[in-house]
Amino acid sequence: MPATDQTLLFLYTESTYLVDEQGNEKLLSTTCYAAETPLDPEPGSHVDLDIVIMEFVSDADSLETCIDVLGLERGVKPLQPLLNITLETSQASFSYVDDTWMAWLPLPEDLEADGLAGATVAEVYTPLNPVFDGFSKLLLVGSGQGFLHIYYLDDKGYPARGKPAPQSIYLGGAPTEVEIAGGGGVIYVGTSSGHVYMLKYRQETGLYTISHALSVDESPITSILNLETHIIAASQQGILQAVDVESWEPLWRNLPGFKGVDTGLSNPVIVSVTAEPAVIVSLGGGSVYTFESPAFDLNPVILDFTVTLETVSGAREVSPGDLGVEAGGSRAVIRGPGGGVFAVDQGVWDRGSITLYVPRGEYTIEVELPGLGSLYRDVEVLQPLVLDSIEVRLREVAVEALVPETPPPRSIGRPTTSTQAP
Repeated sequence: MPATDQTLLFLYTESTYLVDEQGNEKLLSTTCYAAETPLDPEPGSHVDLDIVIMEFVSDADSLETCIDVLGLERGVKPLQPLLNITLETSQASFSYVDDTWMAWLPLPEDLEADGLAGATVAEVYTPLNPVFDGFSKLLLVGSGQGFLHIYYLDDKGYPARGKPAPQSIYLGGAPTEVEIAGGGGVIYVGTSSGHVYMLKYRQETGLYTISHALSVDESPITSILNLETHIIAASQQGILQAVDVESWEPLWRNLPGFKGVDTGLSNPVIVSVTAEPAVIVSLGGGSVYTFESPAFDLNPVILDFTVTLETVSGAREVSPGDLGVEAGGSRAVIRGPGGGVFAVDQGVWDRGSITLYVPRGEYTIEVELPGLGSLYRDVEVLQPLVLDSIEVRLREVAVEALVPETPPPRSIGRPTTSTQAP
């Protein structure tokens, strides 16, 4: 508890609605229940409470009316209940009284209206081999106003002694993804503005501070994967970026305005890297993107791709639809010397470009065009970026039937016979 001589007030409201056939709701009544418990704890400590019996107060039309009926001041400080459950017992022996308990956490001003229900992210972490003393858990809560609130909790989920209130760090964009590393010594935070922050725990102050920041994309960060020496961040628009955490340098950015690997997925989340290949899924999209063990030496091979048709009236660029070919069927495949596939890019004819990501080496690009066959291009990747172009030239062939203007005269009478010497 943050201070001594307090009264903890419990409020519970139960609302009754009338729902018509169209699904429209109409609030009929709100019933208010309440209980209060006086507290006088030592500052920074926690108090175990018995089961609280709540009593009927009145009928009310809202929570605010309930507060008015109780005569409470509007400046009452709300607390966030955090339910803790012991999972070591079996379902048969589980007791709600013995195996659950409630921690009441102070709420920052930007979360007072809705509590954790209004948070952009809320995760509890229990690091293995933690680097800190005096607490063992971290509750990381993001708000839409751009703050990350860090709660320092003890083994039972109560605020740690000496840390009754959360530490609040302003990051500009709303936190959308959090990941911890190094026994809790490092927290990675992705935001709605497309940034990734590294927060480091300082033993001398017992608090976290911003160590590094990096812009991955303009869309929100949807996933952060911790690989100890590197992290991989994914954005809502499908961009993947690998970062060397020691130098804090992006490894997949090689062209002005070019950021990371474009997977083409929306809302990608990295779900597996424990087996080959690594798997990324598109939330709500049903698409899957796979890649082998994260190759941090990925280099983009970017080629403009055009198909030109030469006719008697001149040459013009054509699309699959111009030739009656189904859209989306073209693709580019890049293979190593042994024929193994390193990367695939779909719909290259429709898009007019090919983008492939490979380590440095020698490769063969095969472009498959439905109805027209395949073409091949050898490429040697010796630098971080390869820019080139491929043009396919088709020629229109006109087939003409020669028909005489006047048919030959027809013979009349007996046919003549000619004899030719051998």
